[in-house]
Amino acid sequence: VPVTLVEYSVNSITERIDSIASTKVLVRGNDDYASFNTSNGRTVNRTVSGTGVHIDIVVSSVQAYVDALNKIFSYKKTSPVNKLEGSAQS
Repeated sequence: VPVTLVEYSVNSITERIDSIASTKVLVRGNDDYASFNTSNGRTVNRTVSGTGVHIDIVVSSVQAYVDALNKIFSYKKTSPVNKLEGSAQS
């Protein structure tokens, strides 16, 4: 899935040697994941967030990224615009 990483942040939840990392990412989908704003008539690429929490910062980061990708995928499957486009191609 072509996405752009917009923001990445890591915070420590606890302050010991075994501290827990909380990671947040924002990703923006490509044109396949766009939304039409009826109030201003513009189409914008959807931006979603993902979060992860783990003792290992790498695992926490991967969890956050996968969480965001899952949201992008679920938007693609449930988008009314995409359903209309799919039925028009049939």
